[in-house]
Amino acid sequence: MHAEIFDPRFEPVPAEWEKFVQDEGVSAAWSADALAAVAWTSQRTVHLGLVFDGKHVVALFCGDFGALRRRRARFSATARLPLAGVFFARILMGFDEGFVFAESLDLPGRTAARAAFERGLRARLGRRCLGIVYQNVATASLPAFRSRTRLCRPVSPNSVLVNRWGSMDEYFAGLPRRRRRRFEQIYRDVDRDPGLRVLRAVPAIDPHEASRLEQLTRLKHLGPGEVLVPLPSLYFERLNHRDGVRYFAHTQPDDGALVSFDLSFEHRGGLVTTVTGSASGARKGQGLYWDLYLREIEYVIDRGLPRLEFGKGLVDLKKQFGCVTETQYAVAAPW
Repeated sequence: MHAEIFDPRFEPVPAEWEKFVQDEGVSAAWSADALAAVAWTSQRTVHLGLVFDGKHVVALFCGDFGALRRRRARFSATARLPLAGVFFARILMGFDEGFVFAESLDLPGRTAARAAFERGLRARLGRRCLGIVYQNVATASLPAFRSRTRLCRPVSPNSVLVNRWGSMDEYFAGLPRRRRRRFEQIYRDVDRDPGLRVLRAVPAIDPHEASRLEQLTRLKHLGPGEVLVPLPSLYFERLNHRDGVRYFAHTQPDDGALVSFDLSFEHRGGLVTTVTGSASGARKGQGLYWDLYLREIEYVIDRGLPRLEFGKGLVDLKKQFGCVTETQYAVAAPW
């Protein structure tokens, strides 16, 4: 096996990348042009890896290279590489692993694909790359990545809702009484609110408004000295109308202005939530946030999808919706 490494800002990604995404039912978050849009605003230099077994693509890798700590300067030259750093394998703007294997690939094949990617990355980045950190590695993926010489540690878990219901009525009925009444009230009140319109699993939304609301939301949680790197509207433009892209949103009925949204992707039979945004001071702010969760649960139940991934953080809140946690790991490989 061999790997080809690309900087999506300047180098064309081969057509085999998108073909693999389509053929393997991979999330549209892996679309090369969407990743390129994020790469242009990243504080680290993004690289994509395409692993071939002969002429056939068997794996994709994504991540960014930079210093162990992000620079806090307000402005920086994005094309400039640090003197030394680490490659962080992760999917941009998501909580999942920074790699995707062909489903037909067995464990020896996955291990070989991982090794081929690392050889290609070392050749591309040279001595300035001190090693690689695979972030958010699921338990099932660990055998292909860990070894005696690699550091493996659990990180913040992923919250997952396993679908076992036939309808929303069944879902509500399975909740504790107090919580059931609260969630049902939110669900009904939003539907009946004349000042709101609910968008369920639509393929596109206003990219400029989505970018603005996403930034407003992250600003609320910005720590001292941290830099807000905008998620460009081009990211949403390039995702709009792609297969498997599902937006859940609230808009104003008079002018269609976006009030809140979640960006989700269908990925190998499940639904994965990623980017969220809401207007500052939106009415019933918390209620709308919870309502988006309920709409996503409704979609998963209606479609008979097996699982819904809510990602990291707010674990206690997500457990109220019936989520369980799945352990994820960071695997560090020094070179």
